[in-house]
Amino acid sequence: MGREIKIRYVYKRKEDDKIWIQIIPIESLEGKGDKVDVSNIFWDIIARNLYTGLKDIYEGDIVRIIEPDEDSCMGATFEHTCLVCFGGGGYPCSFTIKNEGFWRGFALLYNERYEYEVIGNIYENPDLLQL
Repeated sequence: MGREIKIRYVYKRKEDDKIWIQIIPIESLEGKGDKVDVSNIFWDIIARNLYTGLKDIYEGDIVRIIEPDEDSCMGATFEHTCLVCFGGGGYPCSFTIKNEGFWRGFALLYNERYEYEVIGNIYENPDLLQL
């Protein structure tokens, strides 16, 4: 089969708004792997995030990207904190990155010149984003 398909379920506990995250491979949802029950009377599902196929990045993640400054001969870089989304900014069927009001194609993370790391997600760390 092609790329691995996983869905990250994000739950919020009804009594105290605590966040709980569960990653489920598509095989389990289709009944081919371990059985998974995502229904629960104590938790609400607040999001289902698709796996991007790149390391452990899901839509809804907050990613810090270090981008080389092409005009600098001193090795200067730019640092961006971005939100990973599915669709948006003229990219309706692909993952995109939203930063400071503009959208960029997700493909830049495949570029070896860029460094990146997941620093959180919008459910547990919304304060990391200043969009």
